[in-house]
Amino acid sequence: MDSKKPTEKAKLRKSETSINEVNSLEKDGQNDLIDAIEQIEPIIEKLPEEERKIVMRVVLSQFKGAIPPPEILVAYNDAVPNGADRLLKMTENELQHGIEMQKTALNSSIKHTTRGQIIGFSLSIACLGISAFLGYLDHDVLAGIIATTTIIALVTTFVLGQMYQNKNK
Repeated sequence: MDSKKPTEKAKLRKSETSINEVNSLEKDGQNDLIDAIEQIEPIIEKLPEEERKIVMRVVLSQFKGAIPPPEILVAYNDAVPNGADRLLKMTENELQHGIEMQKTALNSSIKHTTRGQIIGFSLSIACLGISAFLGYLDHDVLAGIIATTTIIALVTTFVLGQMYQNKNK
């Protein structure tokens, strides 16, 4: 028997060791694909040629977006009657739901902003009216304090609002 050729038991032990190394990578929680590939490459290199070919046939497939590529849609049709059509309808419904939610959120934000402006305007007019009335009653210092703080609050609100809008652009 040729001593250079590994025995079947040696091949099996080597394969088991390699599989255990791959399993330990999975248990470590490696989620980063690039790191995982870099760690698995040396393990694959240790495998015998036949096993390496089997391992190398594994293909990673991924896509971005709501609709999978046509070959995957064909596979859905093969697996489930009208599977691709059902998947596309589900995607359309999800898209429509997202659009409706955005509209609802935008309308709610507009109503909230409008309500805040109306309340702020009403309070400002009321404070300035009270200030004018107090000035009419010869309470000039109190009228001046109320008018000044009201104007400072209004200016601060508008300046901070402009700064916030400019910051978010």
